[in-house]
Amino acid sequence: MAALAVVAALGLLAGAFAVGVLVASDDSGPGPAPTLVSASSGSDPEPGDSPAAQSAPVAESAGGQAAGSNLVPTEPGPLAGFETDEPVVAVARVLTPSVVVIISGEGQGSGVVWDADEGYVVTNQHVVNGSETVEVIFSDGTRASGEVLGGSPHHDVAVVRVNPDSTDMVPAVFAGQSTVEVGQLAVAVGAPFGMPESVTAGVVSAVRVVAAGGIPGPFDPPDGFGDGDGFDFDFEDFPDRSDFPEPIPVRMIQTDAPINTGSSGGALADRQGRVVGMNTMIQTGGLNANVGVGFALPSDTVLLIAQRVVDGESLELGFIGITSSDDGSGEILVSDVAEGSPADEAGLLTGDVITALDGEPMNGILELSAAVKLHRPGDRVELTVDRDGEILVIGIELGTYE
Repeated sequence: MAALAVVAALGLLAGAFAVGVLVASDDSGPGPAPTLVSASSGSDPEPGDSPAAQSAPVAESAGGQAAGSNLVPTEPGPLAGFETDEPVVAVARVLTPSVVVIISGEGQGSGVVWDADEGYVVTNQHVVNGSETVEVIFSDGTRASGEVLGGSPHHDVAVVRVNPDSTDMVPAVFAGQSTVEVGQLAVAVGAPFGMPESVTAGVVSAVRVVAAGGIPGPFDPPDGFGDGDGFDFDFEDFPDRSDFPEPIPVRMIQTDAPINTGSSGGALADRQGRVVGMNTMIQTGGLNANVGVGFALPSDTVLLIAQRVVDGESLELGFIGITSSDDGSGEILVSDVAEGSPADEAGLLTGDVITALDGEPMNGILELSAAVKLHRPGDRVELTVDRDGEILVIGIELGTYE
């Protein structure tokens, strides 16, 4: 697996340029990486620091249903079976009514109508962060007040509720990440730079990319970590650290469909007009411009978190309590087990090699971390472990990531 980097974000999460290289990870944080620069894709009247990061595409793995795999029923989209020489035009026509503009105290972003009967709109948490109410503008020009029901700063997903009687809301059709393939058509719909109903197109460049997502709080580095002024420091002299704080690893879909400031929370759709992801961040290469590397949260993750929000369920993150350096091989060799952690109590040992979570192969500590963080404290998972050639299945009740 390629390495991971901490980078500065632009847009709603924009801030001062800062790059740091991570050199280790456990199940609660990202691992090593070459230097990359990424940007979130919201608008930004009041910049503030936030990192984002990327690794190479990883092998198919899910970490169980609660880890966001196949949570979206696979059903035909509105354009299923429809043949046309202009597929982007067709997707734009069916999807634009489901994409909205969201204006908050943080700036302006996009959103997607999820449930028209209840008035639910999904968006990025960084679009609405700090706001209790927002203005929602529909494609027909109707403006409505929206209540921010809640969201997860870790996975950057939020839910806004609009009175369903305020306009004829058109729900989007969502499709899970199991339907997404590298090379397929990708159509991005949103409101970049405040321009509603903007449509761009490209392809899915990679799937199951692991990025450092979410909205980190103020960073308080351990003693010896740089000068304490945020993410502007180097990790190269601190190998095998397992206490790196937010952002957490999050799976993403990579696309070259242009995504720009204000596109955050908008839709990434397939040829059938189904929403396969929520546009969330871009990599800029330090140019403060789109360079054809954008990232979308898979619909599985978006709807998993959104459902928890509307159900009033916990948004806490699961935790195992191991350390493993990522050497690029994809092997998850346990180098340390925290005393008293769920891993310790379950009998995991230093030297164990973790190969799967809930029966699904894990390709590196970053993917394992991302999968675990979609579970919640108290969830029970099973790790497949190679211990000196003996294959074991170890059940673990997850603790709370803090």
